[in-house]
Amino acid sequence: MNLKTGLATAAVAAVVAALVTAATIVLVWRLAPGVVNVSSLSETKVIDIVRDYLTKNPEILVEMTNELDKRQAAEEAAKQQKVISDNAEALFRSPLAHVVGNANGDVSVVEFFDYNCGFCRRALPDVVKLVEGDDKLFNQYGVILVNPTKHPNVKAKDGQAFIDWLVSPEGQAAIASYKIDGQQLFFPNARPQS
Repeated sequence: MNLKTGLATAAVAAVVAALVTAATIVLVWRLAPGVVNVSSLSETKVIDIVRDYLTKNPEILVEMTNELDKRQAAEEAAKQQKVISDNAEALFRSPLAHVVGNANGDVSVVEFFDYNCGFCRRALPDVVKLVEGDDKLFNQYGVILVNPTKHPNVKAKDGQAFIDWLVSPEGQAAIASYKIDGQQLFFPNARPQS
């Protein structure tokens, strides 16, 4: 949580605490007439009561902030899981994908790779080491065209031409023939679109 989010959360927490306190006072007043003198409860008095309570119990704001963070993290994790589930076919079983390691492995590594990304290029040897000699590991590579509607500057025609070549028999043969120290590195498995 950054400072701005923390301050906003604390402000929301203070307002919620004030509302809860005011609601409690109203509830006590309604359930126990005569215990609370309503005519003596002006807005200023309620604000003073809430401020005094929060000043004496500031840990409530920390507890509220922690609970809010926990709930937001759970919501975000649920959203991410839904996106993965909704796109599982494209992510894990794309007909445009290529395999490194065991094509029938029972442990999958999904790697999002940008050919223009220096980090991605530097990470490739580590991914290769990761899959070497692991009979259970399946590392599926896929290619996805960037959405030209969302990214109008993308060269969609060129990107589609690259994808078409990549999944063509010629592209699949080029991928399969790529070797390091005489060992085949990629095992293409693209299936023609029907």
